Amino acid sequence: METGKHYTINKYKWLHIAFGICIAFLILIMGVTGVITRYYLQNNMVCFGVTIAGQDISKMDKQDIFAFLDKLEEKLNQKSIVLKYDKKTWEIKPFEKSIFLDKNKTFSRAFRIGREGKPWEQALDILQTRYKGKNIPLYFYVHSPEMKCYLSTIGKEIFVKPHNALLQVNQDRSVKVIPEIVGVEINSEKTLQNLQKVLANPQNDLQVTIEINKTKPDRTQAFINNLGIKKLISSYTTAFNPAKKNRSYNVKLAAEALNGTILKPDEVFSFNERIGPRDGENGYKNAPVIENGKLVDGIGGGVCQVSSTLYNSVLYADLEIISRTNHSLPSTYVGLGRDATVDFNSLDFKFKNNTKHNLFITTYVAEGKITINIFGESFNKRVRVFTTNERVIQPKIEMRQDYSLPKGIQKVEQVSKPGYQVTVWRLVEEKDKETKREIISKDYYTPVSGIVRIGAGKTSTADKDEMNEEHPAVTQKFDLEFDDTQYMHSDDAPVNIDTSIDIIQ
Repeated sequence: METGKHYTINKYKWLHIAFGICIAFLILIMGVTGVITRYYLQNNMVCFGVTIAGQDISKMDKQDIFAFLDKLEEKLNQKSIVLKYDKKTWEIKPFEKSIFLDKNKTFSRAFRIGREGKPWEQALDILQTRYKGKNIPLYFYVHSPEMKCYLSTIGKEIFVKPHNALLQVNQDRSVKVIPEIVGVEINSEKTLQNLQKVLANPQNDLQVTIEINKTKPDRTQAFINNLGIKKLISSYTTAFNPAKKNRSYNVKLAAEALNGTILKPDEVFSFNERIGPRDGENGYKNAPVIENGKLVDGIGGGVCQVSSTLYNSVLYADLEIISRTNHSLPSTYVGLGRDATVDFNSLDFKFKNNTKHNLFITTYVAEGKITINIFGESFNKRVRVFTTNERVIQPKIEMRQDYSLPKGIQKVEQVSKPGYQVTVWRLVEEKDKETKREIISKDYYTPVSGIVRIGAGKTSTADKDEMNEEHPAVTQKFDLEFDDTQYMHSDDAPVNIDTSIDIIQ
């Protein structure tokens, strides 16, 4: 029992000794670190092991560090910063673009080592720096607006507008898919970050990578190939007056909305659903529209030319017409029975993809013409569209007495316009044999009555002279000599397509 007690006493004795040694060691370390800390703090020197941009500045004071930074800046200003993208390079001098070394910030970061936190934290920071080292990067002041302006200039040189894959039509109506173009645009923010990183440690060449953003277009070559598009099956073109700015703008806007339409087998196309509301909110402008038998200004004038051009392309593609309505007055851009009026709230043009393959619709607007093409997998038909039973309906002329006009004077208040009645047929041939003959529509265009005011007042000498003058015709006739052969999709009538022009825009 005495032996065990003696062992326990010795054990505690050694523990006390060990603990005392540890305390003494810690006191020694704290003393040493305190001396070291006081040495650096009192002498205003940077700790041992500190480097700036990889160059040793140990034990330098503030004056020495600023002198060091002045020389470093002088060397940097003699160098060129090389901005690089792909195989292109642009060189600038730092001072030319207001890029200056921020000496105060760089010095502050170096001088703060071993001077922050509690005394023991300062001491630990000094020891770690002494044995492991700490590198302070160079901090630069970059005048962002000036550099961004310069980068925007470079951006114009490298900018690439994204472009959809194109369909090039060959003479035999087969198509070649031209690959898409990926858009390229400079990323100024990331490029400036790269610049700061390169300047922070400039031992090597000052080469900065220009960062870019890539924009993938909606329709790629793979996308079109997956649709199974191999041939142009129909195309139709109508003309408009480009001098009528608002109407031309509306035509282009609606055509852009239509461009790229894909129709799966048995899918029904709705013009109103695809194009959307024709209002100011969607960018449409005021232009003449037919309303109640008269031409009046209205939002979206010209859109019916797009629907009518599409209607004719659909006819020649031998697609099934679901719903279509003609205008109340004949159109100038298509023949009688070949127009398709639309109104978002009431009238729609619909047709069905009655083929077994996908259909792809593209539009092309240029030089006062709009072309609408329908592409598919194959098409070995000859389609003809023609009108019969054309009948002219003479308008009524209303004669109104007007006591404000002298007797014998007649003035036309409203020019009359004849109406028409036509039947539209579609004939389809395959392998030189007629496979289908159908009535597409029976259309009626309402005549517009004329109004003539007849003078019932007193007659003067001047009025007699006016009676001898010629007056405009009471009835206005429409020019019905519309040549459709240049647009027909048939083997003996050329399609209005320049094969050197890419169809998709």
